[in-house]
Amino acid sequence: MNSTFRHNLKEFLHLGGNTLHSLDGIPTFPVCGVLNLDNNCLTQLAGLRQRFPRLQRLDAKNNKISDLSELFRRSSAGGG
Repeated sequence: MNSTFRHNLKEFLHLGGNTLHSLDGIPTFPVCGVLNLDNNCLTQLAGLRQRFPRLQRLDAKNNKISDLSELFRRSSAGGG
């Protein structure tokens, strides 16, 4: 497996269809830019910015998320 392919694997994470109820227990992915959380049982995204500080694209369709405020918080690592 070449290094470019391995790097791309770190940038894209697919956790869709896993019946996740929260992000608890998911480790930090510091270089992940694209995250798929579709078709889970999520009601909130608490900890999203801390776990995925470079997140640029999120697919969270078919969940029961009612509070999107976590999406608009700045990461403390971002200096702002």
